[in-house]
Amino acid sequence: MDNVPVWEVGWDKKIDIPMAINCLKDIADTYAQMGVRWCLGFGSLLGAVRDGGPIPWDDDIDIVLFQGERERIKAANIILRDDGFYVPEEGMPTWDEVYIRDGQKIEGWVMKNDGTHYWYDTRQPNVRYEKRFFDELTNMAFGGIVVPVPVDARELCRIMYGENWQTPIQGYICEQF
Repeated sequence: MDNVPVWEVGWDKKIDIPMAINCLKDIADTYAQMGVRWCLGFGSLLGAVRDGGPIPWDDDIDIVLFQGERERIKAANIILRDDGFYVPEEGMPTWDEVYIRDGQKIEGWVMKNDGTHYWYDTRQPNVRYEKRFFDELTNMAFGGIVVPVPVDARELCRIMYGENWQTPIQGYICEQF
């Protein structure tokens, strides 16, 4: 256990879709209660747009959080810890929040806004997304619940995953990250 990074403690590294959706719903409810703005991101956004839910061979659910929400996120984290989630308080990269419960991991990528783009990791300066995708959010079904997603989610998936983004590739790992 000592060699396990703080962002993997208690994580099964495989998704149990009903259990992961339940975890996401509890996080979404807490975020709503605390006024935290968030949306699906990355592989989970791809699954929502393409399949209506998590990609079965994915290992977690990805959400996008926003740097300007930091104080509300911290307050929500207190409630989520009380609700049984493991939420590391130390040792995490500044661009990441992790929620683990029942072996399921919900990973929050904290985006910063530089005025024209959103980005999350200074070590990857080319991974930036136009503000238009995240300034306004819409809703989409995801595994039986309704969650916020970026506007023009189909175009964002094309940008992130290429022209063939609609073709599932089992075991695909996005090299962008």
